[in-house]
Amino acid sequence: MTLRLIFALSLLVLRMSAAEQVPSHREIDPIRIQLGPDGEMLTIAMDRKGNLLAGVKFHLNGDKSRDAYGIKRVGVDGRVQDTWVMTGELIPKMIHGCDDGEVYVAGNGYVAAFDETGCEIRRTDVDKLLGYKALASGLYVTDKHVFATFGSGGSLRATEEFWRFDRDLTGGRQIIGRQYGCCGHIDLEVIGSRLLVAENSRHRVNIFDLNGGKLNTWGARDRVGIEGFAACCNPCNLDVDAQGTVYTFESGIGRVKRYTADGKYLGLVGYVDTTKFDQGSRLAAQSCYIPSEVSPDGRRIYVMDVRQHFIRVLERSE
Repeated sequence: MTLRLIFALSLLVLRMSAAEQVPSHREIDPIRIQLGPDGEMLTIAMDRKGNLLAGVKFHLNGDKSRDAYGIKRVGVDGRVQDTWVMTGELIPKMIHGCDDGEVYVAGNGYVAAFDETGCEIRRTDVDKLLGYKALASGLYVTDKHVFATFGSGGSLRATEEFWRFDRDLTGGRQIIGRQYGCCGHIDLEVIGSRLLVAENSRHRVNIFDLNGGKLNTWGARDRVGIEGFAACCNPCNLDVDAQGTVYTFESGIGRVKRYTADGKYLGLVGYVDTTKFDQGSRLAAQSCYIPSEVSPDGRRIYVMDVRQHFIRVLERSE
């Protein structure tokens, strides 16, 4: 039996197991941003007003010989409102929009902060701090701290270290080590005084206090039921709405679900389907990285398509 057939049968079983559950959201038309013939979308985040912040690679002023990196702020209507060009080798691999309007960016050995207009206001050299080439693999910012993860390696057994900085990017120290994140990615969220880590290579969510002390773990690998996590390395991404509900995103099968912060399953949100837009496989996101954002009210969910470089949209069914 070929690997392709095994994968197809696994998807069929998962679909059958979820058949009795009605998804709360359906996929609508995606958001497409003009990036040029060789442009790339690297990640997405959300600012305090609900606009999307897309980390992108593009040609500066249309010159194909001049690659540039930046952030495009995109409204819910899909229109680009602004473009910030990164300087000093900074690449927007990870982005976090703060409640006070500041935006933090991590990538290529740096973490930097920007004001709401896109003006850089502070930066730290992470390579110098860690003593090695740091690959940014996760980012979350609270009112007091910046939590960033850095790893080295891109295999299924790649591990990441968690660092905590003050908001001014000083006082950096490692608080958690050796969390397994496939292909150099591991997502994190903060809910109150708890740090949630999507340790995707182990199909679980780990809960720590803000000093890195282990509190709890929930989730398990499950190729048949819907409450666990399927495919290679999941949950790949996490996000939280204004009510504290946790949304999980599973690569390989394109499945979105809801949980409480302590891991109680709340229901199926939906699937990101590639068939409608690019004739891909039945279920989407065949990648170990699917950046995702949930609107504060949970009505809309945005999932970046890493292969096609646009943003898929799930909307709550009425």
